Amino acid sequence: MQQVIILASSLWEKPSEQEQEHLEKNYLKLANYVLSEKLAGREVKTVWFCSTPVISETISNFSSDYNINLEFIILEPSTLMIDSSQKQSELDEFTEREIAERELIRLENDFWEDSFPAEIDLYIPGHYPNALEIMPPSELGGLPVWFAANFSHKGPSYLEESGLLDSYIELFPTAFRHKSLSLLVTCFDDIGIDEPWGGANEYKVQLLCFVKLLHGFVSASDYDFNDFSVTETADSLGINDLYLGGLLSADMFRELSDSDYEAEDDHELRTDFLESIAREQVCALVTTLTKRFGVTELCAMLWWCIWPNYTQSVYDRFDDLFMNFNFPPELMQVYNLLEDGWSDYADNN
Repeated sequence: MQQVIILASSLWEKPSEQEQEHLEKNYLKLANYVLSEKLAGREVKTVWFCSTPVISETISNFSSDYNINLEFIILEPSTLMIDSSQKQSELDEFTEREIAERELIRLENDFWEDSFPAEIDLYIPGHYPNALEIMPPSELGGLPVWFAANFSHKGPSYLEESGLLDSYIELFPTAFRHKSLSLLVTCFDDIGIDEPWGGANEYKVQLLCFVKLLHGFVSASDYDFNDFSVTETADSLGINDLYLGGLLSADMFRELSDSDYEAEDDHELRTDFLESIAREQVCALVTTLTKRFGVTELCAMLWWCIWPNYTQSVYDRFDDLFMNFNFPPELMQVYNLLEDGWSDYADNN
């Protein structure tokens, strides 16, 4: 798995001593994170969008001691320094200083409201179409991070080596398929192909529950219907029925035993049997994922798969979702799904 960190900042004039120190601290923080991840065997790609070459030139003066592969993308401002719609008589009323200040404001607005949002909205889908957006790592706190994501061009080795990957991804809701590889390597640890029988089947049950969770998420978000098929998923993964039988609790067994099945209802009995296990096990999976990421972070990660928006910084979008009192009802429904482990809204109710 790889990671991409995209930053953005504007600077129009030669930086003051304080601005230069701030840039140096930001670069060193970024470099320390990238190098520490490299030591741990993880690659981090870094891209910095700038309004002018001033930022890249300033950073190059002190980056040699902590050199990382940082790509700068310069979005040059318009060469027109004064809005031509303004009459000369109006401009004559301002001093040179006031005109310069007004021009800086115009350049800032042009960069943050027009040129950069338009560029980044094309850049991310074009360069990282399968990237799974995440909240930036805490080590990067205080940096002008615009976008952070995990991405992978391979799935877990167990699924690939078992020949299960392609058929498994086909079970995902459509909204998640284009980011399926990044989702899997982010949410699941891998296992070896020679994993013992019990360990392999336990892993497959988690994968089954993950598909159930994703279908429940699109239902709770009112984006799509829950089309999860527990029998199709279990058969696709080749989960052993004997192993599944060992997961039946006494209450589940009693409930199935008390049901009035006809002799020809083997398929219905097996479906209910698998549904009972999936219903219980999905709660355990959700608990594991929320402990790893946090409820709000996991909610945002899945929400952004369905509704990406690259024209705002990741922090602004996160605040828009969770830091105001006007939660859209769909967001509350998926949040409750993750907080409680499941929800009636996830079952097309």
